[in-house]
Formats: sequence, C-alpha cells, structure tokens
Amino acid sequence: IFNRHSKAWLRVRIEPGQRRGSLFAPMHWSDRFAARAKVDALITAVADPHSGQPELKHATVGVRPLPSRWRALLLSQQPLPLARTHYWAAVPIAQGWLYWLAGETEIKAARTYLLDLLPSPASLEADNADKQELRCAWFEDDRLQAVLLLGQHELLADPWWLVSCLGQVLDTDTQVALLSGRPPGEISERGAIICSCFQVAEAEIRDAISGGCRSSAALGEKLRCGTNCGSCVPELNRLMRENRGVAASAATVKI
Repeated sequence: IFNRHSKAWLRVRIEPGQRRGSLFAPMHWSDRFAARAKVDALITAVADPHSGQPELKHATVGVRPLPSRWRALLLSQQPLPLARTHYWAAVPIAQGWLYWLAGETEIKAARTYLLDLLPSPASLEADNADKQELRCAWFEDDRLQAVLLLGQHELLADPWWLVSCLGQVLDTDTQVALLSGRPPGEISERGAIICSCFQVAEAEIRDAISGGCRSSAALGEKLRCGTNCGSCVPELNRLMRENRGVAASAATVKI
C-alpha cells in the first residue's frame, strides 16, 4: 500500500462488505509486529485548524502486489531479530512466536539467512533441491523448539496445529508430520487463533456458535474470547454473521 508519503506491506483479505474502491487497515498497526506496517505513515500531516485533531482516518493510496521469490513459515520459542528488508509479520503465541515471511532474494540466500537465525544443526530436516523447499525442526530436551518451512510458493501447512506443538514433547509420528506442516491422521484443524489473550481458535468459536452462542458476550462466557483486550470482538461478530449466512442458505428451499 503506497502513496507519496510512505508505503506499508500488509497481507490482503477480500471481504464482501468492503466498499468497492476502498480498503481498510487498523490505524494502530506499527512496526512492532511486522517489517513495514506503519499505517499512519501514509496519512497526510494535516490537522484541523481549530481543534488540532490530526487527519488520521483516511488517505488516498495505491495497492500493488509485493514481488516475492520465496515464502516461509517459522515458529520459534524465542523472538528472532528479523531484518526489515523483506516482508514478515509476527504473531505472539503462548509458547513463543509465529512468523510469516516472504522475499525477493534468491531462495538460496533466504535459506542461509533464516538458518543463521536458528540453532545449528536441525534435529529433523527434509531438503528438496528440485522443488527448492527446506523443512526443518529443532528440539531441546525432547521439546519442540522451532520449525521452519521454506519454499517458492504458498506453503500448504496448518500453522495453528504447529503452534499447538511448540514447546511440547511429541511422539515419533507427530515429529515426522512436523515436516509436512500438517497433523497426522484425521485430526481436525483448529484454524487461526482469533483470541490471542486466551488462545481461542476459529474452529472452537464456530463450534460454540453452532452450539447456540448468539452473541460475542455468549462466546465470552463460554470460551473467554473477547473478554480481555476486546480486539477480537469484530472477528467474533464476523464469524457469527457468516454462520447466520450459512444457516439461512441451508434453510432456503427452492420450489
């Protein structure tokens, strides 16, 4: 996202309710949890002449794809000193940190850079030179310490299952499954963590909605989500709207 003042690197999500020709991003985003995410840097330095209130609610911007030659998913129990020369976004989780990364450099350079951030050598490693993929896991005292999945394309992994494994002692089958990025067997996916405060996943929230929760307050009583900082309440409301839409579609009978 760019204009004459600055630029920001943000992941895109298409929402049917968003007005055509406009986009939305929280103005509180900063560089603390991402390489370049200062949304306010795009705002014109103009203030109301009477109140002094800055014009921080809107700006004219352009949008273009960020070129990338590699993508990576990285989990670590320790925060990592990532450079701001490529895209990354960090999510604090109960046992450490979850990172999404992408960059324009050769994948060989990305491999060297990312491995230098982690202990050496990896406890488990799958290196596919033909597909230019690298998948590694690190253990310390039999507990999962870090996971790296690196490739040229979007990684078909379940990041939130990997999150649940971090810091845990894992059996042999689960350790092997780590390199695929997906749980072994028929374990259902938890989905994204919607409530960071209490680590409540999307699947749990959808189950609670299907089970009768009809408001964010009801979800809070059942799962505690939305009852601390409150920043996930809009997401809870969105999931409830989606559930109502699915229910209404299922109830429609064509004659």
